[in-house]
Amino acid sequence: MGRSPRAVIAQVLAESVTPLLKQHRFERRGRTTYDRLRDGRRELVTVEPVHGNKYGGRFMINLGIFIPEVDAVVSLYPLQAPPQDDQCHIRCHIGVVGPDGRARAGLGGHDMWFEFDAATDLTALGAQVRQRVEHNALSFFNNLSTGPGIVAWLREVPTSAMQWPHPIALAAYAGEPALAQQWLDNVVADRPSTSDWYRNWLHRHAAFIAGQLGLACPAPADTPVLTAVFRMAAETTLQERYRAFHDLESKYRQYVWHFRTLLPAQDAAQLYHTAECTSDTCTIAFYGADHENLLHRLQHSFDRLSDQFADITWRVNPSLAC
Repeated sequence: MGRSPRAVIAQVLAESVTPLLKQHRFERRGRTTYDRLRDGRRELVTVEPVHGNKYGGRFMINLGIFIPEVDAVVSLYPLQAPPQDDQCHIRCHIGVVGPDGRARAGLGGHDMWFEFDAATDLTALGAQVRQRVEHNALSFFNNLSTGPGIVAWLREVPTSAMQWPHPIALAAYAGEPALAQQWLDNVVADRPSTSDWYRNWLHRHAAFIAGQLGLACPAPADTPVLTAVFRMAAETTLQERYRAFHDLESKYRQYVWHFRTLLPAQDAAQLYHTAECTSDTCTIAFYGADHENLLHRLQHSFDRLSDQFADITWRVNPSLAC
C-alpha cells in the first residue's frame, strides 16, 4: 500500500473528522479521541483502529458519554482524569446508531468497520466517515443531552448489554426512579442458575447502590467474617488514591477467585467480597469463609503492600473470634 494504516487513518481524520468536530467544540485528545464538555458531562468520539498490514486496514468509531454524577454512584472511587471510551457510562458503536441518533433494532449488535486498501479513494472514505459522524454521532449526543433522551435510549437498548449497575444509575439520574427501581428489582430477583456467591454479592451490591440512589433494596442477612481497611497517607493526591484503590480491588478480586478454587465446593460457593471507598480509605469485606484461614493467607499476601498505605487494619467479626 505504500503507507502505514496509522498514516492513512491520520489523514482521513485530519481532512474529514477533525475539522467537523472542532466546529462542534470537540477537542482532540491524543491521536484517536475527541472530547467535548457539555453541561458537566464528557462526550467522546473514539476511533478504534485494527492492526493493519501493507495491504490495508480498518477502523471503527465508538461513541461514549461520561456523567460525573453517575460515576459517583457506580465507581469504586470517582475518576480523577479525563475519561477513556471504556470508562463512559453510555457507550455504543456508531454502527448501531441511525441518522436520527437513535438505536435501531435492525442495526443493533452490528459493528461498522471503515476499511481501506491501496485502491481506496481516501477522499471518498473521508466523506463517508464525516457523514456518519455528522448525522449519526452528533445526533446521538444531542438526543442524550436531556433526561428524557437518556431514558428513551435506555428503553431502546437492552439493559443486559450495559455494564451493571449503569442502567439503574442512569435511569435515576435521568429522573425516572420508578424505572430504576423496576430494573433493580429485576436484577436481585432470585436466579436459580446463578451461583450462591454471585447472587449474594449482587444482592449486597444492589443494596449499596439502592442506598446511594434512594431506592429500596434490603441487604442480605450475612455478615462479613473479616474486614480489611487500607488508609492512604494524607499527602497523597486524588489520582494516586484512585490508582491505588482500583489496583487493590483488582488484586483482591484475583485472589478471591484463586482462593475459591482451593476450597471445597460448598465453601467456595459462599465466598465473596465487597469493596467500598471514602476519600482516603478502602474497606474490603469478606463473606462466607473460615476467617482464620482467610486472615492468615490475606495477611501474608497483602501486608507486602504496607509501603503503599499509611496503615492496614484487619478486623475479625467479634461473633466469630471465639
